[in-house]
Formats: sequence, C-alpha cells, structure tokens
Amino acid sequence: MATSIGHALLGLTVASGACGGRVCNRWLWYAFAVFAANAPDLDHLPGLLMNEPARYHRLATHSLLGLFVFAGIVFIAARWVTKQPLRATVVGAIAYGSHLALDMPWIPWLWPLSLDFVPIAWAPIAADIHASPGADALTLLGELFSVRNLMEIPKELAAYTPLLLATWWLFRRRPRPLSSPGPVGGPIRWPIVNRVLTMRRWAN
Repeated sequence: MATSIGHALLGLTVASGACGGRVCNRWLWYAFAVFAANAPDLDHLPGLLMNEPARYHRLATHSLLGLFVFAGIVFIAARWVTKQPLRATVVGAIAYGSHLALDMPWIPWLWPLSLDFVPIAWAPIAADIHASPGADALTLLGELFSVRNLMEIPKELAAYTPLLLATWWLFRRRPRPLSSPGPVGGPIRWPIVNRVLTMRRWAN
C-alpha cells in the first residue's frame, strides 16, 4: 500500500518519463498524472454516502477492468480537450496502473471474476497504512491522519523522490522529436525513442 503522497510521486514520475521534461512541463499534465495516480481511491466516494468509506474500497477500481475503463474514459474525454488524446490516455493509464502496482498484493486484479489477491509485492516501500474497513467517515479520517500513518510519508519521499528526479534528469533535454501521425490527429512525439536514438548516435 501507499499514501496519496506516494501515489502522487509516481504519477509525477510517469508524466516526466512519458512526455519528456520539456514536452510535458505544463502544470496541467502533471496535475492530470497526479489525479490518475490517485483515481483508484475514488471508490471511497460511494461508501462515503453510506457513512462507510471503505465499503467498496479495493474492488472495481483496483482491478484490470477498472484500469481499462479509466483509460477508455480518458481517451474519449481527451479528444475534446487536447490534440493528443493518445498521449493523455497513455499517461493516464500508466499513472493509474502505478497505483495498482503500489497497492499490491491487496487488490483483486481479476474483479469481478475473482476477488483473490495476487501474492506479489514489488514496492520498495510498502507503507503500513492502518484503516479499519468498517469504520465510519470521521473514524476513518482520524486513522488516516494518525501519527502512525503520517510517519510513512518520509519513507515514501525517500524512496520515490530519487526516481522522480532521475526521470526528470534523463528527459530534461528533448532531442529533435521523432514524429509519427496519430490515429486521431496531430503528431505524437516519443521522447523515450528519441533518447535511445540520440544515445546510439553518440555511441557511433
């Protein structure tokens, strides 16, 4: 598991790595990546209406189906607000997926076919977040902001900030873009491919 801070740091890392340091340096892209990285936890909202925020937590939104649905919604919405809906979809999907990765193994990947958890955890810092499943809104809020949970934030900062900075440094300069026509409209620039090609030219 991870706190919202940990999820946000990986969202920022995804935005920096997928778009490139200068291509994606507008606050809107980074804000979108942070939102996408925390979007699976929106499943607290239905339970909040019943004064039991964790009632539906780690079900539909914490699954592959939830990931695909989110990516589809982003692609449809992005066609109305940006000329690069594919880029927005990729950034959103990877950021959303990073949330699921950090919450492993406590998520049902194959929901609704199965509620079984995948017994794999990769996160370098598995935050020990304490929250009672059946707690009411005020109790859960107090637990989430308890000293025990807040003490996990420095660990996440130490673990994920270097990753964010390394990604930013790697893509801080954008080489001449390799463009290809997109399926919806407008060129799509692939900074990772550009970086690889540039490194190959240096090697030669």
